[in-house]
Amino acid sequence: ELAQACNIPYEEAQNIIYQYDANGDGLLDQDEFEDLKQQILAQQTASITNNINANTNIADMDANYDGKLSANELAQACNISVQEAQNIIMQYDANGDGLLDQQEFQDLKNQILEQQRQNMTNNINANDQFSALDNNGDGKLSAN
Repeated sequence: ELAQACNIPYEEAQNIIYQYDANGDGLLDQDEFEDLKQQILAQQTASITNNINANTNIADMDANYDGKLSANELAQACNISVQEAQNIIMQYDANGDGLLDQQEFQDLKNQILEQQRQNMTNNINANDQFSALDNNGDGKLSAN
């Protein structure tokens, strides 16, 4: 059930069950599944935080040190095309100078963080109902 629901190999599902099977019955009951879910959430949150921290300060991305981000600087720092960077800047460039200043960059960053949080929540909610994963209705999740 776990392998199918998470689209992972059977062996990986067995390993996960082994790690979170507190009572040693070879299956995940609802409490054990909740522990697994919480661990996954914590790992995803840490991963997002680490990725964001790599480029959160405008100074880290500001190649010419003018305190603003050009489309070229944003493109290079985010590994996107200059055109994509220009489109992003147009959305957040409140003063219309074609650059992102500190406040405009903060607005962009806040929007990205909110979208990432929403995406993470949507992904987790897609398979978070224990009963939906428990195909045979025995109150436990097997590896298959």
